[in-house]
Amino acid sequence: MLREELKRRTAAAHSQVDALYGRLDIAAEPGLTHFLAAHLLALSSIAKARPAPPAGMPSIGMARLRGLLAADLASLDRAVDVDRAPAMATPRDPIGVAYVVGGSRLGTAVLRTHWRRGDAPRVRTAGRYLADQEGLRDWRRLVSYLDSLTATPKRADEIVAGALSVFACFEAAFRIAPDALLNTRVEDAAAI
Repeated sequence: MLREELKRRTAAAHSQVDALYGRLDIAAEPGLTHFLAAHLLALSSIAKARPAPPAGMPSIGMARLRGLLAADLASLDRAVDVDRAPAMATPRDPIGVAYVVGGSRLGTAVLRTHWRRGDAPRVRTAGRYLADQEGLRDWRRLVSYLDSLTATPKRADEIVAGALSVFACFEAAFRIAPDALLNTRVEDAAAI
């Protein structure tokens, strides 16, 4: 099964990205801001670089996810300079991209539990992305699609390479995020 092959062959990259983001305390404003900014940078880069999906492939809601991230950052009086988004490496197979971005919705569902432990009012206002249920529905539709596919070894390699390029993009975005954040709080901006 293609989905099982994707899971197996991307496990190391997935673990590496999880460990990186796992260092952030998303129940506190600095950690949540870094997390949201990095995700917005990565998804902006992916959206710009991703080729059109094949006919019949379900949407993974990239525009919706970027909108949720931007709204959450705005709740924290922050924005991201998306021009600083990392360039996404090739290959960018749309099925591999969808596998990682869609699968990330499972990870955010787990992270939502940690985020809910935060008691800072501003942190509590920035939970749209973490609370997104449509992304989980998108993932279930994508799983059905993936399970219906058969791929030659060469095609499977292309899809896996696409998935690995997305993990690399999330890793690069994590490192860039602190420098790409913009303060949108009016009184702070006026002091500059």
